[in-house]
Amino acid sequence: MKLSEINRAIFELERLLDELEQSESPPEDQLERIKQAIEQMEGQREEKLLNIARWRKQLQTEAKEIIGGEIKRLQDRKKAYENRVKSLGDYLYWGLQEVEGKKIKSPIGTLYIQRNSAPKVEVIDHHSLDDRFWTPVETVSEQEPIELSPGYYNFIVETDGKIVVRKLDYKAISDWHIKTGEIPEGTKIEWGSHVKFR
Repeated sequence: MKLSEINRAIFELERLLDELEQSESPPEDQLERIKQAIEQMEGQREEKLLNIARWRKQLQTEAKEIIGGEIKRLQDRKKAYENRVKSLGDYLYWGLQEVEGKKIKSPIGTLYIQRNSAPKVEVIDHHSLDDRFWTPVETVSEQEPIELSPGYYNFIVETDGKIVVRKLDYKAISDWHIKTGEIPEGTKIEWGSHVKFR
């Protein structure tokens, strides 16, 4: 029996009991049977609630121990695979350094070292960077609070008292280097490479 059905049955029996108790000549045996039925239904309700509580506790334990353990095991396995992929990539890179032309062709594909599409930009002195590398992110009044994500910022006060908040744009530095070949003052630029197989 469902909990809602048990509750309805108890309510109905209590209603009948009230009617019998209010009548002028209630038959004692009928009154006693209804009281016993109410006690039995209340016992079933308590048992049902206890069973639900035990089931809930079992699910909590499974979620924490079994499923939680499986999630951790899979996360550890993923990390191990990622470490193996990196290690094999480093090994291939080292091996290809010794190959003339840094390329191996085969019927199943070509293995080679490819330069990264963008350089790695390291900022040594952000104060010496040109204005073209700062991107406006917000304009605020002097009294207005502002939340900023991590990074380098500079602030320009305009003639009307507004403050322009600008953030250092690493992509702009990278794009400038790719376009002009120049290394902007205050930065260090390195081109990386990686192993490609296709």
